[in-house]
Amino acid sequence: MNITSVVTEQLELFLYSIILGAFFGVIYCFLKVIKTILGSNIVIESIINLLYFPLCAIMFFFFVIEFGGGAWRFYMMVGVFLGAIVYILTLGRVLTLPLCFLINKIREILHRLLRLIKEKMLKMDLKNRLSLLYNKCVYRKGSKHGTKGKSKKKQK
Repeated sequence: MNITSVVTEQLELFLYSIILGAFFGVIYCFLKVIKTILGSNIVIESIINLLYFPLCAIMFFFFVIEFGGGAWRFYMMVGVFLGAIVYILTLGRVLTLPLCFLINKIREILHRLLRLIKEKMLKMDLKNRLSLLYNKCVYRKGSKHGTKGKSKKKQK
């Protein structure tokens, strides 16, 4: 066994672990966008974390079995963390920040539209209720609220 082949295999395994870490970064950014769509809430964040970390652990476990031959090495874990951090701070930030900003702007516009629609419907509803109430009180015969329904004898 040649030492250069061992070093080459370990370097190759380290590069694969960096790629796996970048893939973990992609999953993290995807879940971050989902969290932005659903809203920031402790329950939603907890569910996302409960999905993300076990998924990454299972994938890392199968990665170690497949590529490492079942032998876990510290540099493999360092490569995964390095790949994830580099992806999240570079390409992940370039992709997710504008997307999250766009989603938040769309959400604001929809909230404004819904608020305007709600205000218009509430005003229409109040106008209809007032006119119905007004019509009932004024035009009712024998009403205490006006003299239109009373006869001339009762007015004296």
